[in-house]
Amino acid sequence: MVVAVFPVAIVCCVCVFVTLGALFTLFTLARRKDDEEIKQNLAAYEDDDGIATPEAIAAFSDLAPRLTLAASSIAGLIASIGLLYGRNDWLDWTCWVSVAAWVAVLIQTAALNGLKSPVLRFNVGLSLAVQAAVITAYSLYNGYDDLEGNAAVIVVAQAFFGFSTWLAAVSIPRRPDVERDGQIVDGMWTSSAFDRWEFIHVGCDRKIADGCSDTLSDGEDDFSTRHGIHRHFRYHPVDF
Repeated sequence: MVVAVFPVAIVCCVCVFVTLGALFTLFTLARRKDDEEIKQNLAAYEDDDGIATPEAIAAFSDLAPRLTLAASSIAGLIASIGLLYGRNDWLDWTCWVSVAAWVAVLIQTAALNGLKSPVLRFNVGLSLAVQAAVITAYSLYNGYDDLEGNAAVIVVAQAFFGFSTWLAAVSIPRRPDVERDGQIVDGMWTSSAFDRWEFIHVGCDRKIADGCSDTLSDGEDDFSTRHGIHRHFRYHPVDF
């Protein structure tokens, strides 16, 4: 009984995560005409932290991760269909769950590319990252028995495309560099989720400062104050 219930429970978890992610994307699309969508576009970006200069807007780009996200989603969908072919069982409902999940991710990826606000694209990217992680884990679970058969390459490929989808989704930067009172705001809420986890924004803050030194002089204990980086922190919940 446990053996029969466990796969169903796994499938239900996959469906729940993907469905919630899709609903979040739909909710994001529903509010795209708000003032935030008008303000937070790459024509003239501004938010509560500051305003992006024309140079910062010109330097900002999230095209590479978005293209990688789209390519990985398409490849993942093809791989999931390929597993059906490899098993030679077109009625295998466990494989169709993967196919449906990849279709949902692909549709949301297309919706993400239609958003003008980089912040909203960032938020949808986080949702897609969670879904991609779930799909990757499920593809390995569902294809475990195929790892010693002819479909082993397809299973590995689907897991790889799931990981690349996740990596592309968390690599989408949140916004261009913004300034407040002529100083660049701390990059924690500017960089991508991946960079934030790796604390790469700390190194970027230091590179921004001209003539920065590795050590603090006597009586100076604030690097950002000495080098023109404005450490302005604000509570940033996910923008629902």
